[in-house]
Amino acid sequence: MNLKIVGLCGLAVSAFAVAAIVVVGAKGAGEATNAAGKKGAFNIDVSKGTDGTAVRFNGAASFSTRITDAAGNPGSLTVSLRQVRALTKTGSKVVAEGVGVHRVQFGTNVRQVEGNVRVMVEDLRTPQTPNARDKFAIGFRPRPNTQGPSFDFAGAVSAGDLVVFQRTVNP
Repeated sequence: MNLKIVGLCGLAVSAFAVAAIVVVGAKGAGEATNAAGKKGAFNIDVSKGTDGTAVRFNGAASFSTRITDAAGNPGSLTVSLRQVRALTKTGSKVVAEGVGVHRVQFGTNVRQVEGNVRVMVEDLRTPQTPNARDKFAIGFRPRPNTQGPSFDFAGAVSAGDLVVFQRTVNP
């Protein structure tokens, strides 16, 4: 009787130990150009691992573009996704959302606002469509009751590459 219980426990443990981990995400870097011709550099490496009911998010993303102030002085605008809290993959598209910052810099003057960031990438280049252009979009919204700008950018990848992936890892 005790051997049957030990055997069943061992079977249950071994079944649990071989559960596969499904990892989905997106990775890439390059430059995107929007419909108005505005360019910006992006970098993304985000993923979600699911092991049964346990879910873990990893990674970050950023987007930077050159801007000018009212006087024509050059500066930079950066939106960064620092902590992924949600990630979905649908076909060749990944949407990652989480906590991040909107940062504007002119010379030594820096203004940074925390808020929510949403990044969408779509991997359209395949061996059958090698000239297709991947898509990159990022949006920022300040935290509620926080003074700060909203920001949106969406464009086609004009340099670099994006890869949307799904893989199963057997421990």
